[in-house]
Amino acid sequence: MQGARVFGALGPIGPSSPGLALGGLAVGEHRLSNKLLAWSGVLEWQEKRRPFSDSTAKLKRTLPCQAYVNQGENLETDQWPQKLIMQLIPQQLLTTLGPLFRNSQLAQFHFTNRDCDSLKGLCRIMGNGFAGCMLFPHISPCEVRVLMLLYSSKKKIFMGLIPYDQSGFVNAIRQVITTRKQAVGPGGVHAGPVQIVNNKFLAWSGVMEWQEPRPEPNSRSKRWLPSHVYVNQGEILRTEQWPRKLYMQLIPQQLLTTLVPLFRNSRLVQFHFTKDLETLKSLCRIMDNGFAGCVHFSYKASCEIRVLMLLYSSEKKIFIGLIPHDQSNFVNGIRRVIANQQQVLQRNLEQEQQQRGMGG
Repeated sequence: MQGARVFGALGPIGPSSPGLALGGLAVGEHRLSNKLLAWSGVLEWQEKRRPFSDSTAKLKRTLPCQAYVNQGENLETDQWPQKLIMQLIPQQLLTTLGPLFRNSQLAQFHFTNRDCDSLKGLCRIMGNGFAGCMLFPHISPCEVRVLMLLYSSKKKIFMGLIPYDQSGFVNAIRQVITTRKQAVGPGGVHAGPVQIVNNKFLAWSGVMEWQEPRPEPNSRSKRWLPSHVYVNQGEILRTEQWPRKLYMQLIPQQLLTTLVPLFRNSRLVQFHFTKDLETLKSLCRIMDNGFAGCVHFSYKASCEIRVLMLLYSSEKKIFIGLIPHDQSNFVNGIRRVIANQQQVLQRNLEQEQQQRGMGG
């Protein structure tokens, strides 16, 4: 099949081929006369209503459509559903997915009733920087789980990209959609951190909770902060199974010296905390005084991560999360460290009580 190349934000996808530019995507000859009909059905999506109407309301649109492939190519569509549901997302959010676009299969989409308002509206939206994401239902037995639709306003054609790495792309696009929903409020009003900050991509948003020691003996106060996890562009961190609240235990960094070998080849992420400035200052002060954060994931969570460590750089004013690759051994190691710390604290407390008794 002819290759495809996405330039600019998405990066190279595959070998270049002569033809048109589809928002940076080069494809071959687009006349339907030399293409084979691979699928016919209905495409459904939702778009915002006109400005004078309820800004939170969505308008459902449907169009009969067909998918075509070049002669000599094979696209198995006998198990495709008759209706494809598409979600419109900004193309800029796809910048981190460039590597997963490589070796995608191309299919040209054609819509009938070309003069109708639905098609004009779709062309207008996608011509203004949006892409279509079609997630196939799990009840469908076909191998395709996701398909991306792009539009060329210059050539007036729609091209579908079917990534060969379906599993990786499904997880990545779900992460993109989830984080966008978290960051965009009703009516499209921005309600949280932007998706891409300082060349990093928002991978998770939730709440971090921990306990800090209080001046009173054996007393602690519960603290929490809205938090966000960022990864470098081009990296994928699967957080769809992460809980909405993470629990952190503060432990002295010196206790982690025995675990240094397990830190090797750890995955690095950046944490960002918002809102309560006084709580954040307190956390920075504690961690700057030699403490690290041990974030335990609940066993009820079905994600692969069981523990990550949070460190603070007072010089750069940033929080870095380390996710050890050897999760099993690290969990056992950190449990031993915490158990030993608790034993030491208990012995110290008993000694203090004995000294007070002798002094009395």
